[in-house]
Amino acid sequence: MKERFVVVSRMPEHKRKKRSRSRSREDHHAKRRNDGKIEQLQKEVNNLTKVVETLVSLQKKKIPRNPSPKRNEHDIKSIDDDENKENNPESEENLWLDRNEEEELSENTEQNTTKNSALKILGMDPNDSKFKNVKYHPELKNTWLKWKNEGLPDKNKKDILESYNRKGEFYTEAPKLNLEIVPLLSEIAKKRDQHFVDTQNCVGTAIAALGAAVSMLLDPPEEGVDENIFTDYISHAGQILTDVFHQQSVAKKSFITPQLNKNVKPVVETMFSDKWLYGDDLKDKVKDVKEIEKACANIKEKAPQKHTFRSREQGNWKYPPANYRQEQQPSISVPPFIGGRQIVRAAFLKKGLTEEAVDVMICFITKATLRQYECSLKR
Repeated sequence: MKERFVVVSRMPEHKRKKRSRSRSREDHHAKRRNDGKIEQLQKEVNNLTKVVETLVSLQKKKIPRNPSPKRNEHDIKSIDDDENKENNPESEENLWLDRNEEEELSENTEQNTTKNSALKILGMDPNDSKFKNVKYHPELKNTWLKWKNEGLPDKNKKDILESYNRKGEFYTEAPKLNLEIVPLLSEIAKKRDQHFVDTQNCVGTAIAALGAAVSMLLDPPEEGVDENIFTDYISHAGQILTDVFHQQSVAKKSFITPQLNKNVKPVVETMFSDKWLYGDDLKDKVKDVKEIEKACANIKEKAPQKHTFRSREQGNWKYPPANYRQEQQPSISVPPFIGGRQIVRAAFLKKGLTEEAVDVMICFITKATLRQYECSLKR
């Protein structure tokens, strides 16, 4: 009996895997699309269910239509509104959505209020970054700003400092330097410490005055708060603080002015501080100084050079006399590398400064600093 062999052709292994993967991807995408449609239908069903429940609840609360001999306009209007609600289910849905929005807003408001109160308890007020709307009296503004820029008169300052006891129960005196440290300090350090002591005593006086004013409000006397005394406390604190502000500006100048050009120092020392430490018109004043220097240089005549002739005394023919000095040969002078002003000017221009600003900056640089750049290179 003859055996029959059936040849079954099989696809390669890699092609079958590839086709099975593509089919699985298509099935996965189709499943995701079906799931999305089902979720969308479920949402629509839920919305319709809520609308129906709302309609039922409103239908229960609806006023019965019983015949009555008299109906006022309010009843007729309410009945018409109910009929319109029945005919327009969309309005009912909008009403339901509006109520949900109101509930969400109320919840958010409560959460914000709770958060703000917690921040205030912790000392972090969310409104601290906003400026407070304050109105200043014109006379107070003019007087205090003048003292801030020019300083408090010495008589006023002395009277206020002597009016408050900083060493009493409310101790606001500046701390003294320990006696063991005083011998170790230089004279400059002692002067600097004295400046800090004076500043702290002024601030301590202002603190004492403000403390007295606040204490009058917290624990008022039986006869009531005296407005004149209360105003004096507040005014004294403000006057002292304006002088402290001025003294700090003077201290800043004392560190900067010695580094300026000596020709500019007299002009700078007479200028008052406002928004800028040396005033708004510093550039114009420096230009005036430069023009005056140029004018004076042209007016001043150069003194003529005097040539003195000295006869050499002849002494021993074999040896030079005792007072004879051999003329030194002039040393070969090396030309300077580049002018110091040019180097400084190039550096400032590279930073993006204008020509006028560079001229002002160079005027402030001392000659000793410029001389460092003008020296010749050593070979």
